[in-house]
Amino acid sequence: MAERFTGSRNYKRSCVYCRSIGVTTNSGRTVETQWKCEQCAVALCIGKRNCFTLFHENLTKNSQE
Repeated sequence: MAERFTGSRNYKRSCVYCRSIGVTTNSGRTVETQWKCEQCAVALCIGKRNCFTLFHENLTKNSQE
């Protein structure tokens, strides 16, 4: 499966992976991103933490168990 991401300035949602591991901004708010996986339709960061990659690695690992 080849995941691809897409972004839009009009699309701001909470990063699903950040929310699942409890990551917040310095002010305590949820991390918002303009990026999402086209195939999964899930909002994911692609910055330093690169939740896009971590989410899909975790998804693959869990499906193999």
